[in-house]
Amino acid sequence: MPTATLTFSPHDAALAADVESTSGLSLLEHVADAGLWRLDLARGTLHGSPRLRAWLAVAPSDPLHLDFVAEPWRDGLQARVRACACLGDPFDCHVQVITGAGLQWARILGHAVRRADGQIASVEGAVQAISPRATSSGAVATVDATGRLNYLNAQAERLLARRAARLQGRRVCSLFEKTARLQVQQAVHAALAQGQPLALEALDARQRRWLALSGEPFADGLALQIRDVTERQASEQRIRHLAFYDALTGLPNRQLLLDRLHAMLDRLTGVQAAALMFIDLDNFKVLNDTRGHHKGDLLLQQVAARLQVCVARDDTVARLGGDEFVILLAPHAGGSQRAAKAAAGVAACILRALSEPYPLPDCLHHSTCSMGVTVFGPKPVGVSELLKQADLAMYQAKRTGRNTVCFFDAQFGVDSRQQA
Repeated sequence: MPTATLTFSPHDAALAADVESTSGLSLLEHVADAGLWRLDLARGTLHGSPRLRAWLAVAPSDPLHLDFVAEPWRDGLQARVRACACLGDPFDCHVQVITGAGLQWARILGHAVRRADGQIASVEGAVQAISPRATSSGAVATVDATGRLNYLNAQAERLLARRAARLQGRRVCSLFEKTARLQVQQAVHAALAQGQPLALEALDARQRRWLALSGEPFADGLALQIRDVTERQASEQRIRHLAFYDALTGLPNRQLLLDRLHAMLDRLTGVQAAALMFIDLDNFKVLNDTRGHHKGDLLLQQVAARLQVCVARDDTVARLGGDEFVILLAPHAGGSQRAAKAAAGVAACILRALSEPYPLPDCLHHSTCSMGVTVFGPKPVGVSELLKQADLAMYQAKRTGRNTVCFFDAQFGVDSRQQA
C-alpha cells in the first residue's frame, strides 16, 4: 500500500462520485446513521461523503485524513486498512472518532474493491455511529475502558446541567456524591472487565437528584443511558416506610422491630447483654370510648415522641399496635447486671415522662403506663420467647397496680417492681 498522505482531491470528482452524493446514498446514510468513504490506492487519497464530512466537521475543500480516528485506535485501524489493501482482508471494528461534537464511538467497516484483472484498486466502507441518536434516545453517554466519559449527547448535557466538554475525560463516578463514588466506580469497572450490563442508582454530586445508570458493554467501553429517578426513589422510600414503620406515629412497626431483634441476637458476643421492654398505656380504652379515637390518636403520637426522648440513639422504639409499644435497648459490655441497671434507668425516665399531662383539644389528659422488661445475653431462648417474657412482665405490672415496671427472671419468673 502506498505510504503517501491520505488526502482528498476536490478535482477528482469522477472517482469520488460513488461516495459523494446521490439521493439514494444520502437516504441510506441517513437511515443507517453512517457516512461512506473510499481510499484510492493509486493516488493515496481518501474520499468521504458529505454526510461523513459534516459529522467529522471537515470542510469539502479540506483534505480528509485517517486521523479522525482517535488514539489509541488509530494505529490499529491503519493496520487493518493496509491488510485490506494488500491482502483483501475485510474489517469491522469499533473505535472512537473525533467529531464536531467531540469523541464518539463508531463502527468502521471496510472491504477491498478489485479491478477486472483481480488487482485491488481501492478500499471502501462506512463509518457508523453506534451511540443512540440524541434526538430520540434520552440522555446518553459513553465511557472508555478506564471508566472515563468520552461522549455525552445534548440530553445528557441538559440532565447533568454541564457541557460535554467539561465532563469528557472525567470518571463517570464523579457524577455522584462522594459517599457513592467508590461503589459506582467498582460497578463500572466490573461491567467493563466482565463484559456485562451495568445497572445502578445513586444520589448525584449535588445531592439533589437520584440518577440511574444503565449500560451495555461494547468495544472498549460502555454505552450508558442516564435517567433522573428521583420520583420509584421517593416512591420506593414511601413504600418501604409503609412496610416497616407505623403510619400514625412514624415509629418502627412489628416487622422492623423483629428484624432488628434478630440482627442484635446474631451479633451478641461474650458478656454483652441487652434488654427488651414492653409498654402498655393504662386505661387507654377509656379515653377512646369517652372522647373519641381522634384524641386517642393524638395521645399515641405524644407518647411516641416522649418515648424517643427517653432512649439513646442506638435504641429502638417501636409500636406494635393499639397502645402497645416496645423498646429494644442496645447491648452493654458489662453483662446482664449492667443491662438491667440501664433498663431500670430508662424505665424510670419513661414512667416520669408518660405521667406528665397531655395537652389535647379542649382538655388536659392524665395517663400512666405499665412496663415489662426482660434482659438477655448471647444465648437467649429465642425471639418469640423473649417477646413472651417481656409481655408477661408487663401484665404482672398491670396486676400489681399499674404505673410500674416489672422485670422477668428466668429462674423465678416475674419479679422486681419499680414505681414512678
